[in-house]
Amino acid sequence: MAAFLRHIANFATWPEEETLNANQTIQFGLIGADPNGVIKLILERTESGGELLAKGRPIRVVVPDQLSGGHDDINTLADCALLFVSEGSEDEWALVKQQIHRLPIVTVSEMQGFVDLGGMVEYFVERRTGKVRMKVNLQAAHDAGISFSSNFLQLESVNPLNEPEEI
Repeated sequence: MAAFLRHIANFATWPEEETLNANQTIQFGLIGADPNGVIKLILERTESGGELLAKGRPIRVVVPDQLSGGHDDINTLADCALLFVSEGSEDEWALVKQQIHRLPIVTVSEMQGFVDLGGMVEYFVERRTGKVRMKVNLQAAHDAGISFSSNFLQLESVNPLNEPEEI
């Protein structure tokens, strides 16, 4: 999953990305449980000096202690480039989504119906093939000032009509 999140980050463009230098970290946030130990893996790699990179920059993980929808939670998450919302975190997502709706944060989840709830990228494993598939909400990305590379859009067959689509 860490590779999947890095893959999404590498194909996304943020509004002020060109003003950042290669030494600045790219922050990944987490709401809910750590699926498959992804955050633990990133933290262990960072602590051992083998940093994981996205867009050529080191990844830093931020995890709010407990989301209440308060000002500190939003400040913590507002600095994230990518926010992963764990399955089962619908209540936390409801608290946060209205406050980060137009902020340039790529939101990703395995939660069923995530794109219908205003998220950008919902992924799932197709039962028949075992392949990872995605639904992408281009309107949510546009509203947040995020764009995805044409290579990503072609590769993933994203629906250009701003309708969430299964891929």
